Amino acid sequence: MQYQNRKLPAAWLLPGPLASIVTAAAVIPALISLWQLRDADPDEERFGFAVAVALAAILLVVPVWPALQYNQLLLIPAVLVMLRHWPAKLRRLQWRLSILALGMLGLGSVGALIVSVTVLVFRIPMERLGCWVELPLFNFAVVPFLTTAALVALLWNVVVRGSKTGASESDARQDSPVAQAALKAKAATTQH
Repeated sequence: MQYQNRKLPAAWLLPGPLASIVTAAAVIPALISLWQLRDADPDEERFGFAVAVALAAILLVVPVWPALQYNQLLLIPAVLVMLRHWPAKLRRLQWRLSILALGMLGLGSVGALIVSVTVLVFRIPMERLGCWVELPLFNFAVVPFLTTAALVALLWNVVVRGSKTGASESDARQDSPVAQAALKAKAATTQH
C-alpha cells in the first residue's frame, strides 16, 4: 500500500529548504543527547531518557501523512519521562515546552475521539463537519518537535547538568518534601 504526499513532518508546515533546516536543528541536539547517553545501563534513569529521546526523534525524520496519527504512540515514553519529573526538576522553559507538548497531544487525541463519536455514533456525515474533521490532525507535525525539545532540555537539566555538578539521582530526589520527610523519619528511628 502506497500513501501519497508523504513527507517530513516539518515539510507540511514550512517550505522545502526551511523544513530541512528545522528538522536538522531539532535532530542534532537529540543525536548529541543520545551520544552522551550511549553508555547508559538498562537499569539507569539515563537509559529511559535515551529510549524516550530516540523514539521522539524518530517522528522528526519519518515521512508522514497527516492521517497517520498512530505514529504518535512512540511519544508515550517521552510523556512518561516528563510526568515523572513533573514539576520538581522542570525549569521554566522545560515546563512550558512540556505543557505545550502534552496539551497539544491531549487536544489532538480528544479531537479525534469527538470526531469519531460524531461520525460513528451520531451518524453525521464527515462532509457536514467541514474543517472540524481535520482539527485533530493539526498537531501531527508540531508535537514531535515540542516533545523532543522538552526532552532534550529536561535531559540537559537532570542528567547532564546533574552529573557535572556531582549530584546523583538520589540527591536530586532528596530535594522533594516526601524524600525530606522520609529522611527525618529514618533519622528519628535511628536515634531511638
